[in-house]
Amino acid sequence: RNAQYIKAIIDAMPDILFVIDRDGYFVDCQATRESELLMPRDQFIGKSLEQVLPPSIAEQGNKLIPIVLRTGILQNFTYTIEVDGNTRHYEIRFSKINNNEVVGITRDITERKQVEEALQESHKNLERKVEERTQELSAVNAELRSLNEEIAAMNEDLTNTNESLQA
Repeated sequence: RNAQYIKAIIDAMPDILFVIDRDGYFVDCQATRESELLMPRDQFIGKSLEQVLPPSIAEQGNKLIPIVLRTGILQNFTYTIEVDGNTRHYEIRFSKINNNEVVGITRDITERKQVEEALQESHKNLERKVEERTQELSAVNAELRSLNEEIAAMNEDLTNTNESLQA
């Protein structure tokens, strides 16, 4: 029952689970859809991070795994990778299983990144529009000040003319 329970939980997760040993070798992998993997499972089990992943991702993994094994504290990082010609964004979290292995839970965060980028772009556009509107309002304000000064000058001329006519 316990094994069925754990299998059901893992099968329900959209994440990919990797078991990696202290030397950075893949020991096991659980993926709901194998199509999400960079390569078929049997082609990377027993291989090192460096043999499977781009250098920057492997380097980050090799840096964090010993920290997790030593401290037992969860470590994570995000990375970007090309999958079937598409840029995908992932977050991986490493957690200690025992003194020799960690589990790496990898989540596709592409949609979240796209939403964040869209929000940042919207924010930039809004800031640009606010700046443009501020410049327009400043120009109109300057025109109004100039007109107000002209009206004040005309009012003074009219007052002087009126006073000289009454005198």
